[in-house]
Amino acid sequence: MSIQLFCIPYAGGSSTIYNKWKRILSPQIDVVPIELSGRAGRFSEGLYNSLNEAVLDVQLQINKKISSSNYAIYGHSMGALITYELIKQSQTLSPKHVFISGLAAPRFNHISQDIHLLPDSLFIDEVKKLNGTPPEIFENNELMALFLPVLRSDFKIISEYSETSTEKKIKQNLNIFYGSDEGMKAESILAWREYTEGTIDSYEISGDHFFVNTNYSKICDLIKGAIFPYLY
Repeated sequence: MSIQLFCIPYAGGSSTIYNKWKRILSPQIDVVPIELSGRAGRFSEGLYNSLNEAVLDVQLQINKKISSSNYAIYGHSMGALITYELIKQSQTLSPKHVFISGLAAPRFNHISQDIHLLPDSLFIDEVKKLNGTPPEIFENNELMALFLPVLRSDFKIISEYSETSTEKKIKQNLNIFYGSDEGMKAESILAWREYTEGTIDSYEISGDHFFVNTNYSKICDLIKGAIFPYLY
């Protein structure tokens, strides 16, 4: 038996970040990267006006690609927030397992500054601090002109996010991944227990917030272990 693993990228990210996972994960795990609107192969499509728009769009993408009831979902940072709201809001999606990566529990997930409102130079400085964007993008004016609107849009919808409901819990077991150097407090990880009827297992991954790019082999090992029971 095989299982599909739908993977949702972070703010400013493209589905291509997950392509290398296909070479590491078992052939029985079908990695299905989800492309968000306005980037890469969907560059000509409009950017989202709200996180809920992103959630509805991702559901449409998954519905087009889903092949059976045996599937799991992985999301990093903004992708994890989309994953959580997607499962909570959907009447039809019921993944076997959920991977929340680089995201504190929603009640801790508040951006103190609306950095998307900053002038370009200051906004770029803030983005650089996050250490998740290849330096060559900052050095290329044409690339920056394409990349900045996507980043601004993503940070906008994150900063304006408010939880759709604090009462309804999801049902799935969660694996929570967080970077050893991203400064996430233990209580903000353990608080995910308040959001699911399932169990949670948390794992510290060596690296900063973008350990998803630098230490993906460790993530893939943990995913294999969690998904193994659904392969037989």
